Amino acid sequence: MSIKRLIKPSILEAKAYKPPIHRRGCIKLDLNENYAVLNKKLLKKIGQVDAFTTSSYPEYQELAPPMAKYAQVPENYLSFTNGSDHGIQLLLDLFFGKGDTVVVPSPIFFVYYHFLKIKEVTIKDVLYTEENGQYEFPFAATLKALDKSVKGLILCNPNNPLGNTIPENELAELLKKTKKLDIPVIIDEAYFEFSNVNATKYLDEYKNLIILRTFSKAFGLSGLRLGYVIADPEIINELEKLRLAWSVNHFAVHAGIIALGEVPYFKKKIQEQKKVKEELYNLLSARGLKCYQTDTNFLICQHPDYLKLIAKLNENGILVNDVSHYPFSGDLLKNAFRINTPSEKDLKALKKLKF
Repeated sequence: MSIKRLIKPSILEAKAYKPPIHRRGCIKLDLNENYAVLNKKLLKKIGQVDAFTTSSYPEYQELAPPMAKYAQVPENYLSFTNGSDHGIQLLLDLFFGKGDTVVVPSPIFFVYYHFLKIKEVTIKDVLYTEENGQYEFPFAATLKALDKSVKGLILCNPNNPLGNTIPENELAELLKKTKKLDIPVIIDEAYFEFSNVNATKYLDEYKNLIILRTFSKAFGLSGLRLGYVIADPEIINELEKLRLAWSVNHFAVHAGIIALGEVPYFKKKIQEQKKVKEELYNLLSARGLKCYQTDTNFLICQHPDYLKLIAKLNENGILVNDVSHYPFSGDLLKNAFRINTPSEKDLKALKKLKF
């Protein structure tokens, strides 16, 4: 008899995510990393660690003051996580269980689907639409889906993988509805620095609001796995009962403090990246691809021969992400791949490549 009989069927049925490997030396435009944002000065500063950082357990209170200043919230509204993936897992564990129903305007970041299925939560997905060459948030359908049978709402703003932002008036109406139903609303703001849209101003009025963020995108710290949750202290206190005592490593805390001390630098780099992204959009459009404008650091591109195009890019050391089979996406991403903003140097390499 196999020991696997003791494992939940929902876990046995799930598939483990296997991250891509052998990417060093390639032009990495596949995982939305901000791979070129850290200059030599910042890398040197981050690399200057002492024995306390490497040999002692992390002390998160050092990161809390600059984080609170940056997020413009009190320190007790914050909890740090081992990347936003960890935050997702903790929040879903905190609020939802077997048999619950959660409204999920889709598609969103695949990690949500993975953990909701493992927890045997019913996903009430509401599909985004496409209007005039742009993706549109399904406001009316989402509002209708929020009834007394549901236990929560999960939003991604800006959306990943589509890249668009929820209109402010629509978000406000959804918050009102979730407050009336007395259910949590989780808003993933991994790309908020690129959109300049965030929901922190609603925290005082909506105690059911939870915001999830990361240092992986704007700050270019994907490899260090540092994320944070913003919510009312009552939620934070319960969330931290689930978080392991030292789940965020000391080096990530150290790097986070340095990054938050250089906010003007990162804001300047984002503006530079927006210009490069626009050049990328024009380049790909001129090559015959259908491209969607986004409020993030990536573009969605469609082409009938997208597989040949992806293969051609890969042959030249340029990695992009095939999203044509993204879960809960319907036909929105048919023949599509995602490409994040390259460095100026790598954009030149793209321009030289014939495809």
